Amino acid sequence: GGHVDTRTAFGDGLLIITLGGGTVMEFREVVDSGGTGRRKLVHLPPRSLAVLSGDARYRFEHMIVSRMTDTVDGAIVPRRL
Repeated sequence: GGHVDTRTAFGDGLLIITLGGGTVMEFREVVDSGGTGRRKLVHLPPRSLAVLSGDARYRFEHMIVSRMTDTVDGAIVPRRL
């Protein structure tokens, strides 16, 4: 499920790397941090790097929903390993 990684273990800066297949990552604003709970889906293509810091790191939970396909720009894309 959605989570904010432990502050003390990782500090301000997380790196997310996709290798052979892309995926869609969901970000949801944490309501108890003053946020509205808004949700944003971000496509991470194969061989990409995402850096989470600042608000992206601390004000938003992130997760990758378990499913066989993602919808990217209106097209259904199967997930690959």
